[in-house]
Amino acid sequence: MHKKYMLKFPGRLAVPAVVAVAVLAAILLWPADTENQNIPGMQVFNVIFGHGGAPLQDPSVVAVGLKGEVIVADSGSKRILVFADNGEYLYSFSGPGSGLAELEQPIALAVGPDGDIYVADSSKEAVIVFSSAGEYRYRITGPEGFIPSGVVVAEDGIPIIFNEADLKLYAYSPETKELQSVFGETEKKSPSMLLGNMFWDPGSEKIFAIDRKMKQVAVIKKGMVVDSWGWDYLDIPGGIAYDRSNNLVFVSDTARSRIVVFSSDGSYVGEFGSGGEGKESFNSPGGLAMDQRGRLYVADRGNDRVVIYSSKGLSEQQ
Repeated sequence: MHKKYMLKFPGRLAVPAVVAVAVLAAILLWPADTENQNIPGMQVFNVIFGHGGAPLQDPSVVAVGLKGEVIVADSGSKRILVFADNGEYLYSFSGPGSGLAELEQPIALAVGPDGDIYVADSSKEAVIVFSSAGEYRYRITGPEGFIPSGVVVAEDGIPIIFNEADLKLYAYSPETKELQSVFGETEKKSPSMLLGNMFWDPGSEKIFAIDRKMKQVAVIKKGMVVDSWGWDYLDIPGGIAYDRSNNLVFVSDTARSRIVVFSSDGSYVGEFGSGGEGKESFNSPGGLAMDQRGRLYVADRGNDRVVIYSSKGLSEQQ
């Protein structure tokens, strides 16, 4: 049973938005004075455009499955597409429509410890849950006017969802498929633009999320926002990912076509990227994801592709 907490928002924080998405530059140059970090330049490992006659159409968010598969929520086709990291198309599921398993506006993804895929669809007012093979399992709904705009799954399998309608975090029971507890609420009830994935750090038991209204990163623990940072470097943050091995947080800035990098305590590390269509550029980057190998996955929405970055480059697969 979860306890109920009241969210307290220090400093500039207005509302936690969410997280996971966006990068596209070529080489990431780290400041020479960065201490205690041994991080090589980021190199493009692969680019995924879709498959056959079905190219990606505005991929909004991306996640990584338990077997390393690349899971893409494609807003244009309203489908979920799954690829190998070498770009090979594996399968797709869902699609547009009014059915229980069909999508309208997928804006956040999460993968549970059992491999289940959670898709937050704000227009459907639900989080739709699929198996790792794409089979429909169930829907998570909330109070009247429910607008799920962010989702993350904790180590214990409990999905935590942000509701844009009432600016609250909810925890749901996978057993009962019902609302289990309210983690907290913001002090203000003004509307906010919250999109994307949140990520859970099991070591610290913290949730990292994007507060798009205040243009910053919010760090949440036990329902309370314990830190917020990044507003000096972000214009319109679009996604967030966490490199646990190097203790780095990557945030996409959709408006400025760049990726900004912070340490997990909020210290500025560096940034990379520029607008364009080339391999070393991106256009309105959205969702970000990071896998256990340190690869960064970027939903490059304006260029209709997903770009995969590796700190070791192509040589790691040769």
